[in-house]
Amino acid sequence: MNRKQIAYSLALATFVWLGVCAVVAFGQPTERAAEQEIETALSQKDTFDFADFPLSGFIAELREKYGLNVAIDQRALMEKGIDAQSPISIKLRNVSIRSALELAIRPLGLNWTIYSEAIVVSTPAGIQDMQFTKVYDITDLTSVTDGEGKTWDEPDALVDLITSSVAPATWGGQGGRGTIQLVSAGAARVLVVTQDYRAQRQADRLLAELQAAIKLHAPPKGPRGRDPGMGGEGPRLPPRE
Repeated sequence: MNRKQIAYSLALATFVWLGVCAVVAFGQPTERAAEQEIETALSQKDTFDFADFPLSGFIAELREKYGLNVAIDQRALMEKGIDAQSPISIKLRNVSIRSALELAIRPLGLNWTIYSEAIVVSTPAGIQDMQFTKVYDITDLTSVTDGEGKTWDEPDALVDLITSSVAPATWGGQGGRGTIQLVSAGAARVLVVTQDYRAQRQADRLLAELQAAIKLHAPPKGPRGRDPGMGGEGPRLPPRE
């Protein structure tokens, strides 16, 4: 294989890798739209009054009254010896459907997630089987400088923060299957996270709030978009002790 063929193969491999990353990071448009529709529907508020009502009947009520696609993971429930006719009891006023669902199924040891454009009620172990991979760009979170102009570069601390505050029991090493990997590509830093939908959503929110906090406390920019006295290296952190 000559140099031209090698260069072409490398370019093609890079193009394919970037394409895969784009799909992994952002998902298919139809799936994203369906997830947003479900989140919007779950935010509706209502009154819920169920006393010793069958779980399957409660799920049917969510489908019929609110038009939600809700499914019970029968296999996962059977493996844990939980009957779909198990009774649930809730009495709540002016709460979101999301909260009502969560509080209704929690006493049974169940949880819910969004998977394949539907809400799925399952066991914690069953939800672990519904994981997917997402890529998060954390470059701006690892290029912060302190008051002395020194770069704060501790991405491992960010990994620890996520695994300790986002669904801690679901990560590998803690009895779960979730994984998180730090990848460096030139100046870019990304986290490759494999988790279920709700854990991914929490991680996304946490990173967004961290990025917002850094921007909020960044010093004013100079004439050319550079931070005064810093050479444009990014926001400052207090000097380390």
